[in-house]
Amino acid sequence: MILSLHSTTGAILASNSNSLEQAIILGIVSHYFLDSIPHVEYKIKNIQKGDLKMAAKEFTKIFFDLLIGFIVILYLIQNKSFDQSILILVGSFFALLSDGLYFTDCLIKNKDQNIFTKSLKTLTNFHQKIHSSITNKLITIPSQIITVLILIYIIFK
Repeated sequence: MILSLHSTTGAILASNSNSLEQAIILGIVSHYFLDSIPHVEYKIKNIQKGDLKMAAKEFTKIFFDLLIGFIVILYLIQNKSFDQSILILVGSFFALLSDGLYFTDCLIKNKDQNIFTKSLKTLTNFHQKIHSSITNKLITIPSQIITVLILIYIIFK
């Protein structure tokens, strides 16, 4: 699932929460829920291979995706109290955390190095198992569009 969708979903759900704990849980749960919906993933083969020169296009896509999510979140925190803004930012952060850990895991060469890298490997394996295995674009693209339309409705209602 695209990063802006994860961050926006976590932010929207957290905007209706009453505590930091709720915002964290909603952010995490929203990530795994969205990943269970059939969707298309970024191709980050060059990043995974460690070929950072060839990965420039992949990094550019990720950057602009995160930027779009950030712009939407800035819109969401307009006219919100400081406390509510913090909840929105926390929900967004935790909605992205799993992909951030996956990305970190991709960059680590020796995954059996220590307790952190072993734990990270376990988390990313769990993350991969949650993902929908459906890759048919007749299913994945409409499901992503429907998800985005639902979020747009929620934002502007």
